[in-house]
Amino acid sequence: MPGSKSRSRSRSKSRSKSPATAAKAASPKRKSNSRSKSPKPASKTRKRSRSRSKSAKRSKRRRSASKKRSKSRKRSASKKRSKSKKRSASKKRSKSRRRRSKSKKRSKSKKRSASKKRSKSRKRSASKKRSRSKKRSASKKRSKSKKRSASKKRSKSGRRRSKSKKRSGSKKRSKSKKRSASKKRSKSRRRRSKSKKRSASKKRSKSRRRRSKTKKASKKRSKSKKRSGSKKRKSRSRRRKSQKRSKSGKRRSRSRRRRTGKVGAVMKMVAHAIAANGTKKGASPQAIRKYVAAHSKLTGGFLNFVVRRVIAAGVKNGMLTKSGSGFKLKKATKGKRRARKASKRGARRRKAPKKAGKKAKKTVKKAKKTKKAKKARKSRRRVRRASPKAARKSMRRASRRRHH
Repeated sequence: MPGSKSRSRSRSKSRSKSPATAAKAASPKRKSNSRSKSPKPASKTRKRSRSRSKSAKRSKRRRSASKKRSKSRKRSASKKRSKSKKRSASKKRSKSRRRRSKSKKRSKSKKRSASKKRSKSRKRSASKKRSRSKKRSASKKRSKSKKRSASKKRSKSGRRRSKSKKRSGSKKRSKSKKRSASKKRSKSRRRRSKSKKRSASKKRSKSRRRRSKTKKASKKRSKSKKRSGSKKRKSRSRRRKSQKRSKSGKRRSRSRRRRTGKVGAVMKMVAHAIAANGTKKGASPQAIRKYVAAHSKLTGGFLNFVVRRVIAAGVKNGMLTKSGSGFKLKKATKGKRRARKASKRGARRRKAPKKAGKKAKKTVKKAKKTKKAKKARKSRRRVRRASPKAARKSMRRASRRRHH
């Protein structure tokens, strides 16, 4: 029994340890048993440190595995949500399509029922007309047959009268009176029945005509209402479209004015930026953008757009010229400058009033006289310094000119 207990303990210890640790633990024991029985403390510390590092590594692996599992769970949950959303969207679309198809089917069924009702009403009216015509033809045939039978009876009675002349006249008269009275009664009855039938047929026809007229009038009113409604809608839509066009035109004109104003101001800034750079190659587009951004409120992509537009317009107009990677201001020729100055002077002279002309002439004459006097004084001083005789001669000449 004690031997079995020791064996079970050793087995449990060997199972708890990993194969690598068991191998490492087994190897130094054999050496110690072979060489010396006393264990070393350094080897034990190393084993402990190794076991700790292995446990730390295992804990790290477990943490990384748990993180990966959580990430995979989150991904699967997001995928399930997206799939559920797509399914709900597809269900909604299918429902909307079914509703549309149902509404279309209902409209088609309504149209079919309306067409069937119209066809039935037309068939009924046609059948009624046929029955009326048949009744009229039958009544005409009956009246004709009755007349024929009456004429036959009369001819028979005439024959009988000729045969029964021998009989007494009283009997003939009484019989003839009775016959005539019965005939009159039958005729009057027939007339009354015919008149009643005609009056009833006329009333029915009038009532039908009135109904048809009322139906037609109601249809015309509904059509007129629909037409008037459609006309009003069309007129409203046209007015709205015209108003939108006018508004869009005004907005475009305003935007064009703003753009033209901005372009002119930015063109001046571009010229100032090129002049401030002060190099022979001119200014690069980046330097121009910096200058414009510092001296205006434009920023971002709109600034780049405006600067590009302005540079392209300046190159087209001839104000700017491209030199390498930069841009320069184009120099104006001397003839053009002189022509501009002359045109400005002419404009100033035209603008000057006529009253100021006399005063201007007087001031010009005074300036000329002063210039001549200064020149004469200078010449005299030079002569005096040179020789006294020459000075006297020059003085005499000047006095003579003044007197003359």
